[in-house]
Amino acid sequence: MKITLILLLSASCSFKSLLVSKLDYFMTEKISNELSLNGQQEDELREDVKVFLNENKTSAKKLIDKLNKLNVEKPLPVETLKKQYQEIIDRLMPILSKYYFKLSVEQRKEFFVYQESKNEEIKKQMSKITVKSVSKKYDSFFGYINDEQKALIGKSLPLIKEMAQIRIKRRIDIQQALKKAVTFDQVQSAFALFSKSLNKNSKLNDDFLTFISKLLEQTNNDQKETLKSKKIELIQILEYYITNTY
Repeated sequence: MKITLILLLSASCSFKSLLVSKLDYFMTEKISNELSLNGQQEDELREDVKVFLNENKTSAKKLIDKLNKLNVEKPLPVETLKKQYQEIIDRLMPILSKYYFKLSVEQRKEFFVYQESKNEEIKKQMSKITVKSVSKKYDSFFGYINDEQKALIGKSLPLIKEMAQIRIKRRIDIQQALKKAVTFDQVQSAFALFSKSLNKNSKLNDDFLTFISKLLEQTNNDQKETLKSKKIELIQILEYYITNTY
C-alpha cells in the first residue's frame, strides 16, 4: 500500500481518480500475496475488501477534517491519529483471520515460507538503520531532510531502532501463534496480538509520533511548501475515495 500511496501522490488528477477507483484491487492483491490465496479465495476476498472500503469512509472524512486543521507549527493530534489507526486495524483483522483460516495445509506452508523470508529481509534492513538511511526514507515526504532534522534523527536513532525491533517481534509472535492455531478463535487471537502489541507499547508509539512532530517543527519554508502541496493532494485522494463506490 505504501507504493500505491506514492503512485497516488505523484499521479495526475485523472489518474489519481482512476487509481482510487481500483483500491479494492490493490488491497486484494496485497492481502492475497501475503496470505498466498488461490484465485477463488481472492475473488471472495475482493468482495469483503469492497465492504471494508465502503465502511471506512467515515474515518476518511474524519482524517480530512484533521488534515485541514493540521499545522506544522503545532504538535500532531497523537491520540486522534492512534484512535483512527486502531479503528482501521480492528476492521481489517477479522478479514485476515477469515482468509487465513480458509488456507489449505499446503497454502499455510507457503505462507510461512514467504513470511520467514520477509522476516530475514526486515532484519537485514534493521541492521542498516543509520541517520543517512532514515533521512533518505523521509526525503520523499519533506522534499529533503535539512541539517536540523538530521541532527534530530541522530538523537532519535535509539527510538527508531527500538520501534523496528518491536515490529519484527510482533510479526514473529503472530506467526508463531498462527502455527499453533487450530480453531478460528485461535486464529483471531493470533492476529489480535497486533493490537495487544500496540497497546503494550503505547508510550513508545507516542514517543515516535512526538519525534515526527519535532521533524515537522524543524521544517524550513521550502519544506513547508512541499508539505502544503502533499496535504492538498492527500485530501484530494481521500475525497476521491469517499465519492467512489466499490
